[in-house]
Amino acid sequence: MRDGVNLAANIYFPKGDAPFPVLLNRTPYVKDSALRAKRVKPYVKAGYAVVHMDVRGRGNSEGAFDPYFQEIKDGYDSLQWAGTQQWSNGKVGTYGGSYEGWTQIFPMRLQSKYHKAAFLMCTPSMHPFHDNNTYWAGVPSPIMAIWSLFTSGKMNKEQTNELDWETVLNHRPLRDLMKHLGVASSFLDRHYEHETFDDFYKRLWPNDNVVNLTKTPCYFVTGWFDDSLKGTLDHFPALAMHHPDAEVRKQQKLLIGPWPHRLSTDSSKLGDFDYGPQSIVPLEKEAIRWFDYWLKGIDNGIVDEPRVRVFLMGSNRWIETDTFPITECKTRVLLLAADGPANTLSGKGRLAETHGTSSTSEFTYNPKRPAPTPFWKENFQNGANEDLRYIQRRDDVLVFTSDPLNKPLNVVGMLSAELFVSTSATDTDFVTRLSDVSHDGYSQRLNAGIFRLRYREGYEKIKLIKPNEIVKITVDMWATGHQFQIGHCVRLEVTSSGFPTWAPNYNTGGSVWDEVEPIVARQIVYHSPQYPSRLLLPELPSPNLVNAWPETRWA
Repeated sequence: MRDGVNLAANIYFPKGDAPFPVLLNRTPYVKDSALRAKRVKPYVKAGYAVVHMDVRGRGNSEGAFDPYFQEIKDGYDSLQWAGTQQWSNGKVGTYGGSYEGWTQIFPMRLQSKYHKAAFLMCTPSMHPFHDNNTYWAGVPSPIMAIWSLFTSGKMNKEQTNELDWETVLNHRPLRDLMKHLGVASSFLDRHYEHETFDDFYKRLWPNDNVVNLTKTPCYFVTGWFDDSLKGTLDHFPALAMHHPDAEVRKQQKLLIGPWPHRLSTDSSKLGDFDYGPQSIVPLEKEAIRWFDYWLKGIDNGIVDEPRVRVFLMGSNRWIETDTFPITECKTRVLLLAADGPANTLSGKGRLAETHGTSSTSEFTYNPKRPAPTPFWKENFQNGANEDLRYIQRRDDVLVFTSDPLNKPLNVVGMLSAELFVSTSATDTDFVTRLSDVSHDGYSQRLNAGIFRLRYREGYEKIKLIKPNEIVKITVDMWATGHQFQIGHCVRLEVTSSGFPTWAPNYNTGGSVWDEVEPIVARQIVYHSPQYPSRLLLPELPSPNLVNAWPETRWA
């Protein structure tokens, strides 16, 4: 690297004579692990030299691990190195998922001339307040402490799955959580003094045009239940829809399946649902197809296809289009309404086109008794398509449900809820979660979001709220691609917590890293002609439905 630090890499060569096109994978998860090394083989067999590298501070690489920030310059220097070796033909592609997506996209702003293509799987947002970085919509994600433990030192700490996470993550103050886990020094230590989007974080996202510095053809892959879906929702539209260079816009692709963070496997099942064999995509083969075009010059037609392919759950077929968000979508508005208390499944909350007889719904939020979120410890995964009724039975959860549908409703794209709210505290959170209620009452999770009131004027400053002041907020619930079938109902739940995905707001208005004693808050959601809280759904009346790609695609 430019500062003299050496990064360790295994280099795998294909059969034949050099020079070769090169694929670069940079990982914090230790290149010498059996699982990581196994993933290299298909690319080598396809004729690529593969550089499999430990990022700074991990595995056999020197230096201290400073997540996110280090990947801008280190990624660029690694691309320059890979593009100039004697066995390299000067064309370098990158691949990988999750943090390995960050190692690809952060250095793109420096525009290495050797970086010819990227295959970015489940890549988190470069914006530090948008998804599961230290913050998620401005709310600390305590699971990052577990990830910090997992990546502390040089080798992976596989023992994290043995922890009683609920007990561990309830430790306060949050500032001391890593020491409580036995880690004396952590990269999180640098974040405790930065609770706003300040100059410290603007190195990652200096302005909304940072994505426009990217010139590399990018193939984004994510899942509707991917914890890092927000990154793709940030990056793909910026590149494919709004980039100032028309040529760059044409060079972007997007694939979204009915998958969690681990993406497509050899099974079509997820939880209680089977999306059919057509939902399975061999992603390594698709990546090779992408690289064959950009690094080998093989005209396999991949850039002539529609740029976007997303899965419509419920219908269990694929949609092909050239835009995302899809321009043919129209906004379907459902008002929050109630004819009495809306608490729990047994309440009187409705999603409808008219207001009810009750103008408000309220609940008591106790941070020491937070509402849960579905969570998979083994995959660091914040829920998928679980039945949410166990959450919706709580008194501190408002439940709004539509009448059964008389025709299918295709919801494909960005989800949001506009709420008029007040609280007895000076700061608090509101959580909204969308679900599909089937004939037997199963309330299938689709997606969710959280809004912290102190950031209602943006992440750059903290503005506490006056107790009982009514404010309008918009909760970003990311996106989905789902068909609500005839007889099913649309459901929105509203509460103020979702543990362990989000650290409970202690309602004090103080530093979230230092709070110890919480305040119980009285929360009110308004739904009247004067304060029309509503759910906004992107409805796609006539999707361009296609079947699975034929196996011959990857022959």
